[in-house]
Amino acid sequence: MTQARPLEAKGWSYPMPADARDRARQVETARRDVVAWLVSAGVPADSVFDLEVILGEAASNVARHSGSRVMRVTVSAAAGAACLTVEDEGSGFDPGAVPEPDMVSESGRGLWLMRSLAETVITSRAGLTHVQARKEWAI
Repeated sequence: MTQARPLEAKGWSYPMPADARDRARQVETARRDVVAWLVSAGVPADSVFDLEVILGEAASNVARHSGSRVMRVTVSAAAGAACLTVEDEGSGFDPGAVPEPDMVSESGRGLWLMRSLAETVITSRAGLTHVQARKEWAI
């Protein structure tokens, strides 16, 4: 079993340009940065994968829906757990009003997926959406 080395939290700030292709590149840059950090911290591969999926969903939501000019991402890891936080300064939404996903549809499953892969808390209001995912593993 893998035990992550205790490390300080690492954070990044990514501008969200007006062009959709540039925003998509920022999402991919965030994914690479976070995965590299999690691997260097000794987080098990399956947990890295789950957190990468969660980051991809959260970051895509920022890029597609929020209207935010910036996305902040923070990760930390310690013995048996890693935490990922994604924040934006966009328009906000009501996470409780998002309907259950239609599993046949091509979209609309992101929040459900994030919550399925890790202990995930999503809060949002105008000016701040905060997604925090905690992934634990046996040590």
